[in-house]
Amino acid sequence: MMKKNKLTTYLLNIVGEILLVVIGILIAVQIDHQIEAGKEREREEFLKSEINREMKLNLERFELSQKSIQGVVDAGNELVEIFPLSASKLKSEKFKIFPDFLLNPSYDPSNGVINSIINSGEINLLRDEELRQLIVTWNDAYNDYKEEEFMAWTNGYKLMDWLSENFPNPRYVKPEYDAIDYRILQSKIGKKVDMYIYTVEGEDCLKLKSHIVRMIELTE
Repeated sequence: MMKKNKLTTYLLNIVGEILLVVIGILIAVQIDHQIEAGKEREREEFLKSEINREMKLNLERFELSQKSIQGVVDAGNELVEIFPLSASKLKSEKFKIFPDFLLNPSYDPSNGVINSIINSGEINLLRDEELRQLIVTWNDAYNDYKEEEFMAWTNGYKLMDWLSENFPNPRYVKPEYDAIDYRILQSKIGKKVDMYIYTVEGEDCLKLKSHIVRMIELTE
C-alpha cells in the first residue's frame, strides 16, 4: 500500500512538473506573441504615417499640376477668341499669353513608399482592408490618368512642331500666309484645349484625386 502511494505521488509530481513546463512555455509564447504584435502595430503606424506624408505631397503636386493645366486651358480659350488673326491682333497684349498656352504640364507623384510597401510584403501589416485595396490599385489609378495626360502632352508637342514649321514667328504675319493657315491654327488650339480639359475634369482625374484624398483620410 505504501509503495502504491509513493508511486502515485511520484507520478503526480511528474505530471505537475510537466504541466508547469507546458504552462511556462505557453506563457512565454503568449508574451512573445504580444511583443511581436506590439512591434507590428508600431510598424503599421509608421507605415501609415509614411503613406500619409507621401500622399499629402502627391496631393500638393496634383493640385499644382491641375492649376497649371487650367492655365493652359484658359489661355487657349482666350486665344480662340482673338481669331480671325491679323497683324494688329498678333501684336496686342492679349496675344502675349501664347507662351503660356504652349506649356505642357505633367503630374509626377512620389511612389517610393507605396511601391516599397507592396514589394516588401509589409502591406499585410495594414489591418484596414480599404487602405490595402487603395494601395494595391494606386498604380492603376495613376496610370489611367497618365494615359490621358500623355495624349494631351503628345498633342501639345505636335502642335509646337507644327508651329515651328508653319509659324516660326507667330507675332509676324507673313504675306504668303493665307486664311486657311489661321483656321488650322485655331483648330489645333481648340483641340489642345479639349484634350487638357479632360485631364482636369475627366473621370480618371476625379478618380485619382479621390484615391489620394481617401488614402490621406485613412492614415490620419
